[in-house]
Amino acid sequence: MDGNRNSVALVRYRGILESSGNLAKFGNNLNGDQMEDSNKLGSIPSFLHGTFADVKRETGKVVRRLKKGERIHEIVAGHSLVPIGSVPGKLVLDGPNPLIGGEPHFHLFALPRLMMLADMPYEAKYADVMQAFFEDMMQQFWSHLVLSTGQSVYDHYRTEANRVRYLQSLLRFRHDYLTANGYFDRLPMMGWNLQGEMTVNITTIFDHPSFIGKYVLGNLDRIQASFSRDELNRILAGTHLFDLISQWDLAPYIGGFDSDGSAFISRS
Repeated sequence: MDGNRNSVALVRYRGILESSGNLAKFGNNLNGDQMEDSNKLGSIPSFLHGTFADVKRETGKVVRRLKKGERIHEIVAGHSLVPIGSVPGKLVLDGPNPLIGGEPHFHLFALPRLMMLADMPYEAKYADVMQAFFEDMMQQFWSHLVLSTGQSVYDHYRTEANRVRYLQSLLRFRHDYLTANGYFDRLPMMGWNLQGEMTVNITTIFDHPSFIGKYVLGNLDRIQASFSRDELNRILAGTHLFDLISQWDLAPYIGGFDSDGSAFISRS
């Protein structure tokens, strides 16, 4: 991405977060049964669970197959699916982290990270493979989550079409994210403002500093054209993601919900 777009990424690490009535509408108030019922939490392919060394080894095999043109759903079909909450470990968005790398977790960042280290986003011969991979990964909660992680996914969001497609799927899977909220690494955590001052607890994944949602939202063409960099960073840092979608009237552009917020409406 160009320098202007990269600058918006800074907000992902210095978010001011405050309470929001609108976010509650999207399911922020989870009850104990929701958090304990693993049938509602979704499942993740087994190659992404284990110590980081194990995940790196198994995910490396996946990347080699992707480089040959295999589709991710074909590869995943050969692996078991591990329900979130059925095994030890958190949903880890960024790494590798030496503090937890030796423990069994869902190291979600490993797949895009290893693809990046293999130069797949940068070599022209992989352009069609990468776009097909992106489209496939937007289809399910686990795969959308993998492309929401940390430092290794920026290159998937170079185009407006991909940014819109990502946000469409984020709205579609919003309840899945919230149901799994308690399993994310480092939640709750403290947030910082743009002056580096500790402020309030970050309690939902949508405002986690390693979650890509606000970065993608802030890089939409129409948003980039509407604000200066400093103003945009301030707004993104101080407002919940779903509040921004509402305030900026983006539902007709990226897809949205019906009047009571219960049904997803695809972008026309």
